[in-house]
Amino acid sequence: RRVLFRSKLKEDNLLHNLIKNILQFHPKKRLSINELNNDHLIKEIKITYDKNIECDRIIKIIFVGETAVGNNSLANSFIQNIPYLGDHAIASMIFANKIIYINGLKINLQVINGPGQEAYIRLNKIFIEKSDIIILTHDITRNSLDGLKSRYSDIKNYCDEKMYGFCVNKIDLLSSFYENEEKVEQFALENNLNYYYRTSCVTYEGIEYMFYDLADKYLRNKIGRASCRERV
Repeated sequence: RRVLFRSKLKEDNLLHNLIKNILQFHPKKRLSINELNNDHLIKEIKITYDKNIECDRIIKIIFVGETAVGNNSLANSFIQNIPYLGDHAIASMIFANKIIYINGLKINLQVINGPGQEAYIRLNKIFIEKSDIIILTHDITRNSLDGLKSRYSDIKNYCDEKMYGFCVNKIDLLSSFYENEEKVEQFALENNLNYYYRTSCVTYEGIEYMFYDLADKYLRNKIGRASCRERV
């Protein structure tokens, strides 16, 4: 009975199973980074840790782009740590939070996504003014640069000091990207969009890097490492 009990305990032990999967001899059988992040035990530990430690900073990020360029999918992919493809355009403001850690600081990253339709631009403006970072999104499968340039120009009129990122989305459709690569890079150059990222919500490529890199640059450029420890 004692042997059976120990055997059963071993099978049910979440930590034991997690370590076993991490140390799998065959590389293809090991847990990926995304699988590790989404492991039940890791999630429980992170939730407990995040609740017990006050944030050092809150950083608000908002997406700007025409409808159906993939902003909702980008936001959800990052929040959930997995590729996410939305199947419909959103019709209201969507807010999500994610705790991240940069240089030992606990950051509450607030991700805001609004509808891309022209009718909602005035509503989006309210949240754009309150945001720290604005991500301009371009869909490589569509000729959306002219519309994005117009919105960027409008935003600069009342948010000139904001930090901007330029996201070229859907790069899994490589043939379309190569046809427009020169035009996209010229757009970024002409508009001084130095923080340039390529992403895919199908493969998850570039998404996590974009959010972490923008947050890190914001802390360094806008606040400074020394003042980052101020509580908010």
